[in-house]
Amino acid sequence: MPSDASPVLQNSATGFFAAVFFLAGPLAHLIGVVFGLMAVGRPDDNRVLGLAGIVVNGASLAAGVFMLWAMASTFGAFT
Repeated sequence: MPSDASPVLQNSATGFFAAVFFLAGPLAHLIGVVFGLMAVGRPDDNRVLGLAGIVVNGASLAAGVFMLWAMASTFGAFT
């Protein structure tokens, strides 16, 4: 972002990146968990890869929830 960009453009870019990281990331991991469950249920798919997808995406979601909890628990601690 150029330093001479308008404040409206800077704020909209900040909102866009916040939406990408805080909405699209968890949504992608939820979709990954669903695809993993579908792979476990289908007879033609490799069950190990489906379980690996469930574990990896579930761990990423759990880490994100933990980080949100950790950030929320510090509100007011430094005032």
